[in-house]
Amino acid sequence: YKLTVVHPESDIDTLCMAPPWVSRDLFFQQFVERLMNHENCSECIPVPGAYTPVIKMRWSGIWLDLLFASFGEGGMTSPPSSLLDDELLQGMDDKSVRAVNGCRVAELILQLIPNPENFRVTLRFIKYWARQRVIYS
Repeated sequence: YKLTVVHPESDIDTLCMAPPWVSRDLFFQQFVERLMNHENCSECIPVPGAYTPVIKMRWSGIWLDLLFASFGEGGMTSPPSSLLDDELLQGMDDKSVRAVNGCRVAELILQLIPNPENFRVTLRFIKYWARQRVIYS
């Protein structure tokens, strides 16, 4: 979504960052329970055992992938001004680092490419081409 190359069937990748005292288990148990009971959530599929744990859900008709990251013990205790701040990763476990990296990579791409609009058009074409050949979902 950040790269603005979405299509009608796209989901939105979102990231929930929590302080160290909020555990992944708590997130995937109590928060999922609350989501399932919310009127705007029509589907909620927690996948805590995935390589990068995620909650797949439909919120007000829109598919979301909700990732979870916890600030590591001894690391930051509040959100940084930028996800590119490497201090953010200090003390994080591997699953939290993987969750945060998707957002970090999208941000870096936008900073590093010389012509963002050309990049977006090219990426849209590649995604369309791959979907037509059923090699990209």
